[in-house]
Amino acid sequence: MIPYPIKRSLLLSLILLTGISQALAESNMEQLLSLSLEDLIKVKVTGSTRQDESLKSVPSPVTVFTHQQIKRLGADYLDELMGLVPGFQTFRSSSSPVAYTYSARGHRSTQNSTEILILLDGIRLVIHRNGGILTRIPKFSLDQVQRVEFIRGPGSAMYGTNAHMGVINIVSLKGQNKIKAGYGSLNRKHARLQTSTSQGAVDIDLYAAFDRDDGERYKVQDTFSSSTNIVSTKDPRKTGDTHLQLSWNQSKLHLFHGAHSAEDFYVQADTANDLNEVYGEFNSLSFERDFNWFDIDSNMFLTYTATSAYKKLQVTAPGALASISSPSSTDPLIADFKFTEKESRIQWHNDWAIEAQQSLQFGAEYRYIKSPETKAGNNFDVGDLVQQNFPLPFYDELLKTTTISLASEREILGFYSQYLRTIFKHTELTAGLRYDNISSVDHQLSQRLGLVHHLDDVHSVKLLYGTAFRAPTEHQLNLVNNPIILGNQDIKAEVVKSWDLIWLGQWSDLYISLGYFQHSVDDAITQTIVSGSVRQWGNTDIDNTKGFEGEFSYELVEGWLFRATHTRLAQLPDESFREADTLSSLLLNYQYGRWNGNIAAIYNGERESATGGDFSNRILLDDYWLVYGKISYALSEEWQTELQVKNLFDRNYSTPAQNAGLIEGISNRDSEILVRVIWNF
Repeated sequence: MIPYPIKRSLLLSLILLTGISQALAESNMEQLLSLSLEDLIKVKVTGSTRQDESLKSVPSPVTVFTHQQIKRLGADYLDELMGLVPGFQTFRSSSSPVAYTYSARGHRSTQNSTEILILLDGIRLVIHRNGGILTRIPKFSLDQVQRVEFIRGPGSAMYGTNAHMGVINIVSLKGQNKIKAGYGSLNRKHARLQTSTSQGAVDIDLYAAFDRDDGERYKVQDTFSSSTNIVSTKDPRKTGDTHLQLSWNQSKLHLFHGAHSAEDFYVQADTANDLNEVYGEFNSLSFERDFNWFDIDSNMFLTYTATSAYKKLQVTAPGALASISSPSSTDPLIADFKFTEKESRIQWHNDWAIEAQQSLQFGAEYRYIKSPETKAGNNFDVGDLVQQNFPLPFYDELLKTTTISLASEREILGFYSQYLRTIFKHTELTAGLRYDNISSVDHQLSQRLGLVHHLDDVHSVKLLYGTAFRAPTEHQLNLVNNPIILGNQDIKAEVVKSWDLIWLGQWSDLYISLGYFQHSVDDAITQTIVSGSVRQWGNTDIDNTKGFEGEFSYELVEGWLFRATHTRLAQLPDESFREADTLSSLLLNYQYGRWNGNIAAIYNGERESATGGDFSNRILLDDYWLVYGKISYALSEEWQTELQVKNLFDRNYSTPAQNAGLIEGISNRDSEILVRVIWNF
């Protein structure tokens, strides 16, 4: 008898193949979904230099996906798209049911992905508490994306801190009127609204998204009893986004709201059904104005963001504090806390076209970040527990008695310039410099130098050098009364120096990019043991990172597009043991008339996960392939249908935990199916 997961995989494979076979037979269908490789390689890149650059001339290793490409993929979210990008990898975190972490070129020191800056229409999706982003931003919906640029390598010469190992530049979709509704496995409910209109001189674009599911069922280690005990848990979650854009004359107003909630599963790597809970919000209001002075094109950008992140979790097993509490209680230690933060930012950017062959970009940026003191609610006094002041008061309710993060204010003032020039006939020079003064960290100088030489109309070579930095986060500086990890106000900024050598070949039906990179990191921000199992943030030296990246796209015949990527990290520092050293992806897309079929396979090599309470004690997690598929059919210009499958072959795989307390990796979801209807109005 064939097991159910295999039967389901065979059925889904048959559906995909049947759809493509039908497409081959419909030779008279109108080609509603046409897309050629030549169209893709003509796409302009703006995130690297803030200028329109082609893939051949941009002084960075870049992978770009357009809306036309994305809507064919069996992927919903940003983290799923990362698997198709050389050098990028992403996997589930044990921080919460909705948390996914990511890295570029194998360098990541925390679970919050502090090394990569994500921009949405110029808005920095950054939380300074942890230096990264809201844990659900990797689940950023791709439906609202016009273009996304994955820029690898240092970006601080243009963007300052957090653009340490790369930049993800997202340009939002405008001018759409459509409704999408879907239903899928795990009782998933999926809805999208995009609408565009004009009122006089004002253009209005609105995007709203909502996803909800009941979660997968897992059998996992009970973290509060014997390691052999197994508990059943789920990972239900909700996510939602709203993005409003108003444009008139040379002005734009953006309002973005993103929220998520989840429960059960792991929170801070511990299990506690009916208790574990997370919630987060990211709110942003921005205004930008373009103007011209003395033949210099200028842009003024004002942004205000407010973020919050709430967690509730069980910290100890029942009875663990009974002998040292007063009154004595067998209740487990329970805690909840809510981190909040506000940031105001102003940036002035200028572009001076000196002449046809040279230009100068320059500007200034000021940011003010305020992070209030955070108190944890707990039923035992956590501060006394950390200080070993016994007996511990027991409150029988969650009281805000313990400060876990000190209040702080941070000012960042940055000045930058960039010079672009065509030297000789076929060689382009990029030189950039940025100075940042950070009130709690000191100052940093970031540089970039790039030479792009076009050997002929097909072949190009790039030689790139750059430095970048990331400032220590508020948590790394100011965490207190924490029995696991402590802050350190003497931490210095981490600095990376990078070299890239890239060859590009670009024909009308073929695109190839091959590159070698090397990174060296000074004063890496890592964790060290201070006593027992208590760790503290600090600076240390780590080994260099070296590797190779390749990207290949080929239009086989009209309608068939094949794409492949491969990354081999030839040298990784020991601190990056959670990162795979081999990454690959394969993608095949076929479109004909009203049909489109897409199948993508993503490979992640072996990774390690720490266990037994000791980060030097590790288990090896198996490598795996994940397969995504999607078939879409245009009933008319107004109506389309889609069938999407994730983890097509029901692969059971694990990813590394963030702490060293688990005896196994983190479980991931099985196959997921979504059926969706789209109405263009």
